[in-house]
Amino acid sequence: MILLVHSTRDIAGVNIANSILQRYPFAKTTAYYRESPVYTAEIDGKQVSFVTLNEETVNAQYLQKDYPNAELVVFISRHSSQSGKPTLSVHTTGNFGEAEFGGLPRTVSVAPAAAMATALKTLSRLNGQLSLGYEVYTKALIMVPA
Repeated sequence: MILLVHSTRDIAGVNIANSILQRYPFAKTTAYYRESPVYTAEIDGKQVSFVTLNEETVNAQYLQKDYPNAELVVFISRHSSQSGKPTLSVHTTGNFGEAEFGGLPRTVSVAPAAAMATALKTLSRLNGQLSLGYEVYTKALIMVPA
């Protein structure tokens, strides 16, 4: 199962989530997760669940416990590039050092390399002018040619 997550506190994430829910065959289930409805769909033979958080996604460490069967967790959110240029990025969650903006200090998630490469290639194919990149850590960005 793939788990998509967005936060009501992130306007970009809300807009992207609404677009995803409109463009793909998601159905609202009778289940609720932390007081928000859960949506599900089968996309390309994969079961996908979509949940909404009412807090910042950087504080969502509990998701692994709540969704132990998730093969991949994708956070739909805004992100600022180090360069300040409009950029579409793909990165693994976590902090190499202190957790200045949230999350757990000195804890980094396992990088789903194949999923990240697929996401970046798809963004590249669909993108017009924005820079694309993998964020390696908070001070570096690996750019991928279009």
